[in-house]
Amino acid sequence: MTKSRKYNDDLIARGISLIFNPLWFSLLFIIYLVAAMHYDRRDTIGIILVGSLSSFVLPVLIIRYMIKKGKTSHMDIPERSQRIVPYIIFSIVYLISFFISLKIGLPPVFIAMLGAICINTVIYGIITLRWKISVHCAGIAGYLSATTFIFGHQHDFLWLFVPFLCWSRVRLKAHTPMQTILGALLGGGFTWIELWLADYWFNIL
Repeated sequence: MTKSRKYNDDLIARGISLIFNPLWFSLLFIIYLVAAMHYDRRDTIGIILVGSLSSFVLPVLIIRYMIKKGKTSHMDIPERSQRIVPYIIFSIVYLISFFISLKIGLPPVFIAMLGAICINTVIYGIITLRWKISVHCAGIAGYLSATTFIFGHQHDFLWLFVPFLCWSRVRLKAHTPMQTILGALLGGGFTWIELWLADYWFNIL
């Protein structure tokens, strides 16, 4: 492979990883949720505030603080050992957001999604004690799974982007192929099961 080809492949991989970053992808999901569901002003504002704070603002601030203190070298937290504490903090943030949403009476589907994210974060944290999975792939697959579950199978085509994301993470030497594949399977599978159970027990849709 020529240097030019290698540079172009690396540039494409970085672009894919940036576009399909779970942190800001969560904002897209929130916007799509409130737009498609046509919630009233109260629910729309509540979902945007709670969702953006718990899934984007606070995680970004926490990771930026870790970088500033030398606890990690990148927003992706490439060091497996340095991911444990953020997983614990993020799980607590999601849990608090879940109970706040429940208390103020936000839409059930949003509450169920927060619950699923919290549970999945705990699971990923436990796995990270011994192994490293791709949070990029797990997070994106989770949001895609939620999108197809909530809005229908006309969104199935979005899953075509997942192999490219897996390739990009491997290309950037952030993960092995198995870490990306398992991340996508766990993120997509767990989220679908959690939302299905929530709908079965609580009729969230």
